[in-house]
Amino acid sequence: MQMKEKKTSVFEIESIPKAVAVLAIPSVLSMLVTVLYNMVDTVFVGQTHDPYQMNAVSMATPVFMILMAFGNLFGIGGCAFISRSLGAREYERVKKISSFSFWGAVFVGLLATLALTLGVSWILPLVGADASANIANISKDISGDAYDKLVQNYQNLEQYTRDYLFYIGVGAIPTVLSSAMSNLVKGEGAAKVSMFGMMIGAVTNIILDPIMILAMGMGVKGAAIATSIGNTVATLFYLIYLKVSRTMLSPNPKHFTMKGGIFSGVFSIGVPMFFTNVLMSLSNLVLNRLLNNIDVLATGGMGIAMKANMLVVFIQLGIGIGIQSKGTAVIHQKDLFPLTNLELFPQAPLITLEIYRQIGKNAARYAKGQSPVPVAVANDFMVRPKFQARAAILHIKETEHIVEGAPPVELEVTWHG
Repeated sequence: MQMKEKKTSVFEIESIPKAVAVLAIPSVLSMLVTVLYNMVDTVFVGQTHDPYQMNAVSMATPVFMILMAFGNLFGIGGCAFISRSLGAREYERVKKISSFSFWGAVFVGLLATLALTLGVSWILPLVGADASANIANISKDISGDAYDKLVQNYQNLEQYTRDYLFYIGVGAIPTVLSSAMSNLVKGEGAAKVSMFGMMIGAVTNIILDPIMILAMGMGVKGAAIATSIGNTVATLFYLIYLKVSRTMLSPNPKHFTMKGGIFSGVFSIGVPMFFTNVLMSLSNLVLNRLLNNIDVLATGGMGIAMKANMLVVFIQLGIGIGIQSKGTAVIHQKDLFPLTNLELFPQAPLITLEIYRQIGKNAARYAKGQSPVPVAVANDFMVRPKFQARAAILHIKETEHIVEGAPPVELEVTWHG
């Protein structure tokens, strides 16, 4: 009983600023570790001085991030639902939510393993690493030794990408599961446990990368194996935590159920975040293919830039998850009216004037002691991909008009107010 009170105190007793800090800081660090996984691979693969191995990592990154998105589907959805149940003191439901999320992640990871190991040849054209398609796009002005070298480079790129995707596929179950479990434990306030698990996996990856990539000469194959082993170690850490601690989370299959609102509760929260992550990955994939048509080496450079962008995005996401865990528990405390319209998500919905008015009316209802009316909101998952694609096309058009070796042109702008 004492352990249960300790775990729920961050939701029921602690002040909101302190609780958010306790939950958000480890969440931010966990998110940064997620980015670190892929950045470490890029750093050490770069030491091979083979730009096509770098490109292979960049081309395969969207697939890896989609695996993480599936983990977030069950992890973030389960995290918020667990926080809500703890706020309402529905402790038995916590076991059902965690078991559903755990085995859902295992099932999706198994499907990903089959797809990336047995169906990798179908995935290569999607990521832009199919040698035959790239060779067919070689300019007719290129011939002789230059043509032969390009053909060899494209064939190497296909093999490097194939190797990376295959071994990421071998470790797909622990990759999806570690992503899910790092979020699930946050749902009951164990944000530090989440952080430690991710850090243990990252440290394992950092230690193995130089050994496998450089010392053993395995290149991108070694990078993928090291990443899969790192995720496996993180998953084992979380499983040990569930075994030795008196947690309310349960991976026990006997608690697995999709009934009683468990399926809809997890997916209603996790799906918006899932589509956001997937569409970010797909936009990167489209961008890689566009750059590949210009210069295959540009894909590696864009991959490095996108990882730097992910650092900023994931910091914001970590703060959002920290706020979400405390806020959702507060909103759904048993002795308060159910503020279902104020359900917190790690991304902002589209707010129209009418929705804004409805939220204001609900605030007034709550102030009067009345039960608020749920307000339906919407998300536009295509905003980011649309603008990224436009930016890529504009960049292509601009570079077509560059005159190499031309002197710079200075422009003087006079503003008349």
